[in-house]
Amino acid sequence: MRVETTVNDVSFFKHHRKVEHKDRHVTRELAPLKKTIYSLIDLREIMLGCNQRCLAFLSSQDDPSEGERDLQRLSQPRIGSEPSVKGLKFFDATEQTLLRTLHLGKFAIHGWLAAR
Repeated sequence: MRVETTVNDVSFFKHHRKVEHKDRHVTRELAPLKKTIYSLIDLREIMLGCNQRCLAFLSSQDDPSEGERDLQRLSQPRIGSEPSVKGLKFFDATEQTLLRTLHLGKFAIHGWLAAR
């Protein structure tokens, strides 16, 4: 993966530089970047920071494909295996009651026994 940033209007970004005023005195202050070769170093640092923040954001995203595969597997019936199992319907009210009951902590120690 290659992350690049393109800027058409560099004056959006500010940096500390020498500013020559109309009365010819020079001060050093925060001013917009100019589209000149002298601003390339500052522009490079700003763009590098933008790219690093973009990569940090992208790396913080989770990959949902594993969860989607698990959900697909749980919602499909298993026929032909012993025992056959019907798939869960997560949006059915009866199935939601079952899932909420299974999620209760009081069954964590002893577990569940299948009714025969």
